[in-house]
Amino acid sequence: MSEQITKMSKAEMLHRMAQERARLEAALAALTPAQMLLPGVEADWSVKDILAHIVSWEMFMHQGITAAWRGETPHTLQTDAEVDQMNAAFFRENKDRALDDVLAAFADAYEQSRRMVLDTPDADLMEAERFPWRQGRPLWLLVGGNTWWHYEEHRQSIERWLAQNQGA
Repeated sequence: MSEQITKMSKAEMLHRMAQERARLEAALAALTPAQMLLPGVEADWSVKDILAHIVSWEMFMHQGITAAWRGETPHTLQTDAEVDQMNAAFFRENKDRALDDVLAAFADAYEQSRRMVLDTPDADLMEAERFPWRQGRPLWLLVGGNTWWHYEEHRQSIERWLAQNQGA
C-alpha cells in the first residue's frame, strides 16, 4: 500500500477491485486443488489459508461499515499486535474448513464487497471526516486495504511461491 492517493472515485474503486481480483484469480487458476492445500506459501499458511484470511478481513470490513451505517462506532484495530492477534484468530477459525467452502466464501465475499461499495453513499466513502472513528482517513482506504491492496499483497506471495516450487 505504498501509493500516495488522496482521492478515489467509486468507479476507480470498483475498477481496482476488479483488476486486482482478476489478477489474483489468474494466479489461483494456475494451481491444482492439492497445491492450494500445501503449507508454506506465507509462513505455514497454504493458499486455502490465505483465501480464508482474505475472506475474514472482508467480512470484518463489512461488519464495520454496516455498523457505521447504523451510526455505531465499529471495533477497530489500533496496533500491529492487534492485527497479528486477529490474523491468528482468523487462522484458527478457518484452518479446518474444506477448500470448496473457502472458495465459495471467497467468491461471495468479493460480491458482497462490490455491492457494499455500490450501496455506500459517495460522501461516506470519500469524506475524510465523515466517520470520526476513522481518524481523518476516508472509508475508501479501508475498502482498498481489505480488497485491492490485500489481493495484490497475497497474489504476489502466491506467485513467488509457485515460481519457487514449479517442477518440485
